[in-house]
Amino acid sequence: MADTEKGRPRNAKGSVMVEFALGFGAVLLILAGVLEFGYTFYLYNTLQSTVRDAARYASLRPYDANSNTAGANWETAVQNMATYGEPNPAGGEAPMVPGMGTSYVTTNTTMDGIVPVTVTVSVAGLTVSTFFREITLNGNPSVTFPYMGRVLAPSGGGGPGGGPGGGAGT
Repeated sequence: MADTEKGRPRNAKGSVMVEFALGFGAVLLILAGVLEFGYTFYLYNTLQSTVRDAARYASLRPYDANSNTAGANWETAVQNMATYGEPNPAGGEAPMVPGMGTSYVTTNTTMDGIVPVTVTVSVAGLTVSTFFREITLNGNPSVTFPYMGRVLAPSGGGGPGGGPGGGAGT
């Protein structure tokens, strides 16, 4: 055996550096994977929260049975809620999730005659960039709320609340 320095053979001195490099590389890859997963989870959770808030907002808006709409800018307000976290954002407001825009938010109202039953808000076609890759969300997250808003009854027709100007229905 060759001369030893502190209990190690002389030809083994460089092996510590190689072992450190291999071990550090493996730890670095694991750390990068944990960060990637955590950031992706954070983005999805933020998106889920804003879509849920938008669906709740949409389910509480008054519905006008005269024009079969929930208001002239109902869909725009719901899309803004899902994108910016508020129905009327200030100009230049940053979206809650990077790369998000109102065009990625879709709304769907299930009707029972002239009365809304459910409101669904979802995200479709959004590509989220994470550290190492891109993830495209198609239809997820999606949240459905039962409609709990006020329905303005149709005017005319002689039914309940059917006089001029209508009235509050169920």
